[in-house]
Amino acid sequence: MGEAVIRDSAVKSMRIRRAVEADLGAMLDIIQAVVATGDTLPYPEDADEDDFRAQWFGSGRTPWVAVVDSRICGMYILGANHSGRRSHVASATYAVCPSQNEPIFESPKEDY
Repeated sequence: MGEAVIRDSAVKSMRIRRAVEADLGAMLDIIQAVVATGDTLPYPEDADEDDFRAQWFGSGRTPWVAVVDSRICGMYILGANHSGRRSHVASATYAVCPSQNEPIFESPKEDY
């Protein structure tokens, strides 16, 4: 699974791909902006690049980014919460750039 391209009439094309080391700076900027609000992710406000790299690119982790117009505007990571027999319990973390003034993607409107 390499990447996906999503097209929606409300937004430009969005590409979702695996994050690479070169994305680290943009991803850290997003996390720092999200954490600064104080009402969401429990990351330390002073987390530096090394802390972030260890959490998002550490052993067994594969982060993904959402790219619109060559700009990283969101990211996510999936992983096991625990090891061993508890490894079936998963966790997910995602973040979207708070300065994003337009929708990244609108899901189809459906009645459930």
